[in-house]
Amino acid sequence: MPKRPKFLDGDDTFDPLSKSENSSGLSLQDASSEIYKDIAKVDKKNKRISTISIFTISPDSAQPRRAMPSAVRAAWDGMADGLEYAFMQWLNLIDQERATLAKNNEAATFFELGAFLHVDKSNQDAEQSPDPRPIEYRPGPLESAFLQIVTLAASIRRDGLTNPISVAKVSGSDGYMLETGERRWLAYHLLYLWFDGSDDNRPDEQDNWGKIPCLIVDEVNVWRQANENNARENLNAIGRARQVAVLMMDLLDGPFEPIDAFAHEREFYAQIGDASTPRGKSEQLLASMGVTNRSALSRYRSLLKLPNEIWDDGDDQNLSVEQLLDMVNVAKQESPEKAIEHHKQNVAARNITGSASSHAPGTRRHFSQLTSTVQKAGHGKKAINKQALKKLDEMRRWLDQQETIIRSYDD
Repeated sequence: MPKRPKFLDGDDTFDPLSKSENSSGLSLQDASSEIYKDIAKVDKKNKRISTISIFTISPDSAQPRRAMPSAVRAAWDGMADGLEYAFMQWLNLIDQERATLAKNNEAATFFELGAFLHVDKSNQDAEQSPDPRPIEYRPGPLESAFLQIVTLAASIRRDGLTNPISVAKVSGSDGYMLETGERRWLAYHLLYLWFDGSDDNRPDEQDNWGKIPCLIVDEVNVWRQANENNARENLNAIGRARQVAVLMMDLLDGPFEPIDAFAHEREFYAQIGDASTPRGKSEQLLASMGVTNRSALSRYRSLLKLPNEIWDDGDDQNLSVEQLLDMVNVAKQESPEKAIEHHKQNVAARNITGSASSHAPGTRRHFSQLTSTVQKAGHGKKAINKQALKKLDEMRRWLDQQETIIRSYDD
């Protein structure tokens, strides 16, 4: 049995804006430039870089991007001191996921964290990190999310942190609120916990990872968060639903209850309900979301009506907008309970076929089906168009996952 870590013992394509929706005459690119030019001016005026203890920083619980799966977040108290336990739970869940995904004739294996984190820092031309997985191995959603942090941690250990995170001082305390860079912050915690000097293979490097370079801003800015989220990696469908909600909250200017006032996070974002975008703010919202018309925003806002269980699974498994909208429709036309039942049946079907299915994104079969369906799409072909969009979304998410892993080698 592999040795467990010591510290763990214990989008869619949309039509361009119509003239009525873009009455200002600004293109999407121009609108985006105007928004972030203003933010950049503020940043330049207030920019100050400091090295801050990773233990004085807390994540923004309303941030649209989630680095941790819902099951891990549920086991974490949200405090920096609790991350050791959170990582432990995460690895336990990954081992369970591996056991579920293993074929009947294969033995389940443990995730060997050290194999990824131990890189040759003296050889800059060396591989980013050794990868013990076979080339055809397809990790499950829980492992994929963890790999994004692990590979980033290995990259930081070898090459250093190229981009500081941004934080805002919490009034009346010595702490800071994390604005952007949750994965980088988690990567520092992972390095701090692993390289604790417990044995010869794990030298004591805690002085290197106990503090992280930070851009200190006056306050958390949801538009700056949106810029960061869009620039680094496409948000999944649930992340985009969160993103449009927090931006709408800022435009509507409340009053809204804080996220900790709700039993489930979806209820916090759903506070925007069916509220209309304030007059003259459509271009700003569209540009920050990276979409080109209001129907795109409507699709993401519809996800706020999902049952909580499907919301969590949709986020953890990076389900497509099409898959989730189907469940929204079932919940509306039948009942939330019926939607959950349908969702569980879909999950069971995916588990039976397995993540290495010959129909999965990245396979020849999937690409062949995608190109064939796209070629058949056209005006009036509603069913085929829907199928084509679904295949495109699956491929897009797969490409995003591969790009994230590859880019993390050079971060």
